[in-house]
Amino acid sequence: MFLSMVNSEDNGLARLPPMGWMSWLKYYCYVDCIDYPNGCINQDLYMAQADRLASDGWLALGYSSIHIDDCWQQMNRSADGKLVPDRTRFSNGIDALAKYMHDRNLTLGIYSDVGNKTCMGYPGSFGYEDVDAQTFAGWGIDYLKYDGCATNASASQQGLTKMHAALKNTGRSILLSLFEFEFEDLAFVKSISNLQRVYDDVQRYWASILEIIDAIVARQDWFSLYTGPGFWIDPDQNGTIMTFVKKMMPCFGDNCSYAIALLNRDNTTAQAKSTSFVLSDLNLTNPHGYNIMDLWAGKVVGTYKPSDTYSAMVNATGVHFIKAITLQ
Repeated sequence: MFLSMVNSEDNGLARLPPMGWMSWLKYYCYVDCIDYPNGCINQDLYMAQADRLASDGWLALGYSSIHIDDCWQQMNRSADGKLVPDRTRFSNGIDALAKYMHDRNLTLGIYSDVGNKTCMGYPGSFGYEDVDAQTFAGWGIDYLKYDGCATNASASQQGLTKMHAALKNTGRSILLSLFEFEFEDLAFVKSISNLQRVYDDVQRYWASILEIIDAIVARQDWFSLYTGPGFWIDPDQNGTIMTFVKKMMPCFGDNCSYAIALLNRDNTTAQAKSTSFVLSDLNLTNPHGYNIMDLWAGKVVGTYKPSDTYSAMVNATGVHFIKAITLQ
């Protein structure tokens, strides 16, 4: 067997899939803070969400990032070519917002675009990669969501390479998350980034979530060649755990564990359903068996051989998340 190993961006980030809160799905590009002060993109929104992550217990579970999406900036750059946050909606500046997050053990993400415009028409980073990277680093940004509007495949690849180099040159560790770039070039994407979207934006209905699940399942064997600590396939935000019934990461040697999710795709009833699988059907064939851990409960629920069947009740549109730990 011949294995082609692909190195990921070695910036020490995304050793686990990053988790947190993004504003886009809920607030889109709502910028009217006069008529809708509690439903618009502004600094108060992100500070309030940061407080809720901590007070509601999400931070303790690993949800440690707050992400600003599109529409945060002025429509024009400053005289010296820098991006400028909206002076009314972000009156304290992005650096103050980053400090607010860091003081609460959270990280702050921001949004830009590889093209000359963002998807909503604000200034993109094309031709300003070095300037914008230095700006983000100076503000204390930890995560850059880099979109792909107002560009083409060739220009995108050049622009992504430039932004990757520009971020490295800042000396600050900034996680780079990319839009749904060409699937055929995952090796390139992995070499310069930490996350890549592989489907359109999720929408506020169950069918959209199923489309994303199906798109990733259809390519999961290929994706599994690239995913692991440092680089992950990004199913977008949706409020549910987007993992799948096959392992998404190759494992070499005998000391392996596998993340498995059982999903109830039914959105027509409110009833839980029994879902099961035979371990060997997922290529879990270690003769010594596996300890199965319920990741929600945080405890081992039993030891299973490859011929055994694992079953669980899963709520409608829900997920049962487990880990199979190889026994020696």
